[in-house]
Amino acid sequence: MTSRISALLFLICSSLSFVIALSGCWEVDEGAKVNRDSLKAARDSANARTKDTVVRTEFEGLYNYEISGSTFRDCRHPDSVYIVVDASGKLKSQFEKVFPSSNVYGSIVAKVKGILVPTVEQKFKDKYPKTIKVTEVIQVDKKNFNNTCVPYDFWVFGNEPNWTLQISRKEGIIDLQDLAGNKNYSFFWNEPKSDSGAIIYSSFNTIPKYAIDIKIKKEKCSDTMSDTEYEYSVTAEITGGKKFKGCAIKGK
Repeated sequence: MTSRISALLFLICSSLSFVIALSGCWEVDEGAKVNRDSLKAARDSANARTKDTVVRTEFEGLYNYEISGSTFRDCRHPDSVYIVVDASGKLKSQFEKVFPSSNVYGSIVAKVKGILVPTVEQKFKDKYPKTIKVTEVIQVDKKNFNNTCVPYDFWVFGNEPNWTLQISRKEGIIDLQDLAGNKNYSFFWNEPKSDSGAIIYSSFNTIPKYAIDIKIKKEKCSDTMSDTEYEYSVTAEITGGKKFKGCAIKGK
């Protein structure tokens, strides 16, 4: 009887030792996993800090000149707009070649070198928290549907007279350039309406006191000068009865 009890106690003790050993192994494995996860998190955090501290010095974007404060919309981050400090004055000079008359809506595509710093001027700080200090102007081009980095609704081309029209919700503009008459008609973007299958854009510029009405239809449209075929036809009318006809590319 005594020997049976001793054997039973031996089995119980052996089982407990095995369970304790397993528990110890599990704790070691779990601890190792926690350590591995912590090390990975630390490495990821260090990598993120390294990326954040890399100073960016080259920018491409849309530059607009205004006497009250010029701006630069960053192509890499199209929702980011910076106040511009350009001591050389080259950006302003290039802008005025494209827009001889004052144009608060127009922009050119610019590639520059510079640095981003916090905006100091109180009147700009809320709307534009960052300022780009330009150190070098690398390249400047007139904006078109191929080189713009900001999405547009439609880009229109017309002949007789020669004209172009950009409609962009993202930029907030409707910009018609009468190339034949060397005149620019610019407006703030408004939500379009639908009328019998056509898309209608209308806007009014409160400074020169003129309006625009644009009708866009989804139908085959040919450019008489290049025989290029487009999917949309466009008519635009400026206050005073000046009418324009052309074809359009729909933005993505």
